[in-house]
Amino acid sequence: MFASVTKPSNTEAIITKVAHGLTIPGTNKLMAIYIDNATGDLLPSDSRDANKQKIVFVTEIIDVDNIRIRTTGLLVSTAHGYSVGIYHYVSDAGDGGFLSVPGTLNDIGFLAFDVNTLILIDNREL
Repeated sequence: MFASVTKPSNTEAIITKVAHGLTIPGTNKLMAIYIDNATGDLLPSDSRDANKQKIVFVTEIIDVDNIRIRTTGLLVSTAHGYSVGIYHYVSDAGDGGFLSVPGTLNDIGFLAFDVNTLILIDNREL
């Protein structure tokens, strides 16, 4: 088993993985991650590689062993700092961050609905 999962609600879960090593990039309040099939590691998504596209959003780094995740839906993120009214995509930087322009694989992440709300989108480029 790569980690343990606790589901406090229907919209989120907490993943416990000893020393997960994740940090949310820059001033972002959100991060895209994937699970490496060979190691079970939770790693930042990279829009340049189809095997590294996002599977979930990290909405909080609780501590060195625990993260809070979401897959889709409305996320209240006070003063999130993303440009409102446009879609944001997983970047090609390999850090799980987001940009307002599509990365190589057009891995859409969310729509910034207003200054405090993101609509998380769970889809993948085919």
